[in-house]
Amino acid sequence: MDLKFDGENLLRQSGQEYTIVRPGALCDGPLGAAKVLVAQTNSVITGGKKSTRADVAAFCVMAAEHEKAANATVEIASDLTSKGSTTVPKRVLNGITPDN
Repeated sequence: MDLKFDGENLLRQSGQEYTIVRPGALCDGPLGAAKVLVAQTNSVITGGKKSTRADVAAFCVMAAEHEKAANATVEIASDLTSKGSTTVPKRVLNGITPDN
């Protein structure tokens, strides 16, 4: 994990625009099989929460096109007990703030 964090810090210091996405444990599943949880505090990926590959991919595409995700680090997980939708709602990005 130290090397991963070191790589993230190099990216932050590079001057390039970035979005660092930290998914929970990746699992198979269709897009929207579960509610997508997004945070910047590691709270959504603690306790072994998982992320469907389809939801992570959809989130990454959305984040690349959304100004709120610029220069931010986010954690993403899927709440497998709640039904999602076939798209990741853009409102999940509204509370994201850039890294300091």
